[in-house]
Amino acid sequence: MTVAGVIPSERQYGAGGRFLQASERINRMKEMTFTRRPLPQAPDIEVLVPNYKEPILPVNHGGFGWYGLQAYNEEGQLMCHACGEFRDCLGLHVHNQHKLTSLEYRNKYGLLRKTRLVSASTHQKKRDAILHNKERMRKAWDNFELVRNRSGNKVKAENTGCNKAEYQNLLDTCNGQLIRRLIDLSLIHGDDISMKKVREADRYLVNLLINRFGSFNKAKQMARLKINAVCNERYDKESILIDACNFFAAEGHWPTAREYRKRDKTICCDGTLRRFGGLLFLRQEAMKMKEEQDARAEVAERIPAHAVAIEMEYAGYARR
Repeated sequence: MTVAGVIPSERQYGAGGRFLQASERINRMKEMTFTRRPLPQAPDIEVLVPNYKEPILPVNHGGFGWYGLQAYNEEGQLMCHACGEFRDCLGLHVHNQHKLTSLEYRNKYGLLRKTRLVSASTHQKKRDAILHNKERMRKAWDNFELVRNRSGNKVKAENTGCNKAEYQNLLDTCNGQLIRRLIDLSLIHGDDISMKKVREADRYLVNLLINRFGSFNKAKQMARLKINAVCNERYDKESILIDACNFFAAEGHWPTAREYRKRDKTICCDGTLRRFGGLLFLRQEAMKMKEEQDARAEVAERIPAHAVAIEMEYAGYARR
């Protein structure tokens, strides 16, 4: 027998206790800080947004708010990204009015799969109704297990947090925020800031810029900073492959990382080789290029002999 208001333990309710512990961990998470911001689509309307970091991409094509950012009003109701209305139960609203499931709505506007689509007051009411009812708590856990087993790896692959705008915004790693961080460092070290200076000031920023934009110079180009044109021309993809083929022709084997470092450390740096996926894939592409070069050379050797044969044959016909 349990007393009303007392939370049952896992030993009493088995799986329901595990569901309770998961709920408690979620509710003990760090509280979000809210900032008042005007809507980009309607500047006269102000909303509350959590953990706001500029810049963040506004919703286009007639939507409201920002991608990966859930807005609230003073009463704590959630704003719909599609129509701008404020609702306590946003999942039910988008299903009835916009014919979208909760998962489709989150994917469309860059929200994480675990982001709540109900207001805090509604969530607390539903939580209390489940936690103080033994049978409902068991059903809630069973439904949770059923949905998790049905979803499998497909849902996890489609909703990886690192690809979501909300996740990137919270970590200050969306495209606009990365460029803003690079510009802030350029104000300190100058427009010709080097990759080494960026690594010293912000350890992971260089890798994020290369993975997101393809190269450090492309990120500097988007930030309208000074680019080292000589380095950019020398170490493009084709020139590195040609250099590897020339090394093979001279030495008789493909270059190793150690040999690259002895010749030129810049070619063998992680940022340069990442465009190939590593030194092994660089060798594979260089082998393909060498095979194409050999095939073209063989064809080029055959063409003069074939032309001479045709000419002699034509001369013989002419003498007849």
